[in-house]
Amino acid sequence: MVWCDGSLRRLGDKVKKRISIESTTIFHDARVVKSFTPKYFELNEEYGRRGEAFWCKELVGDSFLKPLEIHETHITFPRIGQAMGDDLGFGDISPLEIVRLLNWLTSMMADLERNGVDHHDIHPGNILRDGESFKLIDMAWMQWSREEPRCLEYLNLEYSTDDTRVKMQMFCQLERMLRKK
Repeated sequence: MVWCDGSLRRLGDKVKKRISIESTTIFHDARVVKSFTPKYFELNEEYGRRGEAFWCKELVGDSFLKPLEIHETHITFPRIGQAMGDDLGFGDISPLEIVRLLNWLTSMMADLERNGVDHHDIHPGNILRDGESFKLIDMAWMQWSREEPRCLEYLNLEYSTDDTRVKMQMFCQLERMLRKK
């Protein structure tokens, strides 16, 4: 991922962008616009992914960030806080916030189970924190629980770094462990 400051007249002068192989996320004062690249649609096709727009419409529960607008090429979300994996980080969490996070994780796993889905990419960068609330984001690898996980096949792509492979395997395993009763 590459972070950069940009100037987009349509959204305002002070904008922050996150660019990845699959999408560009533009952070504005009150909203976040996630635009998908052609590579995103190629990967959806190649791995049978349904896409983030599908899951944003499908999911029910308070654990997920709800979009303001859904379009084929982009999704607009409210800007509610900062990702746990950003500068804020886990090091800045008080004991009370750790308890809130653990309670939210339990609730979020129950929401995933109620919806019958696996996220496959739960990590600090995909958890937003805004005051006392947390929201799960980035549904690109989400799929129905009854399906065989496809995210592990993605790890063999030439642009997946060793670091990415290790992290994704770890988070897929963590999600599986959390789901076991």
